[in-house]
Amino acid sequence: MNNNGGNGNQRRMLTTHEVAQLLHVHPNTVRKWSNNGALRAYRVGSRRDRRFEPDEVERFLRDSQQELSTKDVALLSGYR
Repeated sequence: MNNNGGNGNQRRMLTTHEVAQLLHVHPNTVRKWSNNGALRAYRVGSRRDRRFEPDEVERFLRDSQQELSTKDVALLSGYR
């Protein structure tokens, strides 16, 4: 899914489900982190779906002192 809206210089944003898969948690956990401000999300569209910047997910992991596996780092790099 490409969320750049015709502007070629914007980076791809991650969905709630994509972040949940990367972090090995349930999507509701990602929503909870977003709601309490631990993980910054942008709200988009009429349904106000959440979108996350890959750099924000990495920051969240660093701040949470969780380790990224090599596979997860490669997956996040692919979204840039």
